[in-house]
Amino acid sequence: MTKVEDFWQENKRFVLGVAAGAAVFGIGWLATEKTLGADLRSQRARLSTIEKQLAQPRYVAADQTRAEAERERLSQAVATLNDAVSFHARPEFALDGTSPANRYFAVQSRVREELLTLAGRAGLVVPEGLGLPALSPTKEQEIVRYLEALDVVERVVKLAIDAGCERIDEIRIALDPRLVSGKSIPDIEKTSIEFDLIGASAPLARWIAATQQERFGDVLLIDKLNLLASRTKADESRLEVVFRVAHLYGDLEAGKEKP
Repeated sequence: MTKVEDFWQENKRFVLGVAAGAAVFGIGWLATEKTLGADLRSQRARLSTIEKQLAQPRYVAADQTRAEAERERLSQAVATLNDAVSFHARPEFALDGTSPANRYFAVQSRVREELLTLAGRAGLVVPEGLGLPALSPTKEQEIVRYLEALDVVERVVKLAIDAGCERIDEIRIALDPRLVSGKSIPDIEKTSIEFDLIGASAPLARWIAATQQERFGDVLLIDKLNLLASRTKADESRLEVVFRVAHLYGDLEAGKEKP
């Protein structure tokens, strides 16, 4: 018996087991390659394509130039809108570096005395309080806004005198609720100054037209206007008007808000 035959006789069970295992592995590999190989190759090809795309610049210099030009155009548009919408108080109604509370007291005292005197001479009835709060504001930002509102009140009353109006029945000033509560204002801060006038229609019409002229440097923004005929007098009307003092907030670049 040869050595090969001796090895076979002694190790044939081991050899057969190894051969069977190899056959099973081969069959399993073929099955795996058949079911998953195609998908794997597809995914690898897709990955290669994506990597090539990422290696290429997505935007060219011309795209950046157009984007910067558009950004500049929008910035200028926002600045123009801000200037058109925002109220510009006259210097005599702005803080002057002294105590805000003292400044408020001095300005409102001067304006009240002056307007009531002028209105009395012209025969125009005006509320003595001019719509200001009974208790003077203490926060600087609120003082600034009430002084701006008082600027509007003075303009409106003087225009009413010139137009020959008869009676300003009521004046109401309301600051933006978000300012009063301390909330951030991401868009437009709005102070409302409401007037109720009673009298003949012609002077009221002249008064409204005058508020839309730049006699004092700004056209006054009208938010609401309602003209009602009197139920008791044929020649009398009631005019309700809400003016707005607006300030535009928000930054085109960084999205800044007013704190």
